[in-house]
Amino acid sequence: MTTKDVVNDDNAVLAMKQFVTNFNQLEIAVEEKDYDKVVELVDVESFAKYYLLSEFTVNPDAYTSSWYMYKDGADDKIHAGPGWDYDYAFGNRNWFWASGEDFYSPELDMIREEDAVGDDLIVDGKIVEREPDKKISRVIFGLMKMSQFRKVVESLFIDTMSGRKAELLDYIKMRASKIYPIILKDNDRWGREIDYWLEVGNLVDWVNKRYEHFEKTYGRN
Repeated sequence: MTTKDVVNDDNAVLAMKQFVTNFNQLEIAVEEKDYDKVVELVDVESFAKYYLLSEFTVNPDAYTSSWYMYKDGADDKIHAGPGWDYDYAFGNRNWFWASGEDFYSPELDMIREEDAVGDDLIVDGKIVEREPDKKISRVIFGLMKMSQFRKVVESLFIDTMSGRKAELLDYIKMRASKIYPIILKDNDRWGREIDYWLEVGNLVDWVNKRYEHFEKTYGRN
């Protein structure tokens, strides 16, 4: 017999109501530019980390459908994370939205204040793909408009990311070499002919350019 945590349904419903209430308060605080209230409601550093992670990877699912947050008890602040759902990140999908932007660009900013819905992609008179809904959370956008929060983001970038581009690129190449034998087996299994090292080179080039963009935007320059 195994033991497991038992979740009380009533407590779970109450916890969710409290979370929604706190997030609504956060939205109001951001709209009113009340940074003291923001600090009272959220773990600011976790939101700054989530912003950097989402923006650096250019994750189209960030801030909207794939955004995890949590509270460790009723009296805890809201924490952003953990991050997940990165299959379309790092320029891995070229989506042209109504604005004409694409995810291949290493200088694309994900946060926006407005809402917009992309058009249907039509080929030979047939709808082949529904372009994604470009609803970007105004909370993150509003936070970045606050000088106090932006300073946290910049300090976090300088302390944890700045000047480490070569280290990251070397790590990507090391991991790519390590999984290469598996890629060969996978290609053989499914009868695919993917130029693996070309794709790795594209990723390295993209990350290199993205890093330079971040150094100019959030670094000491």
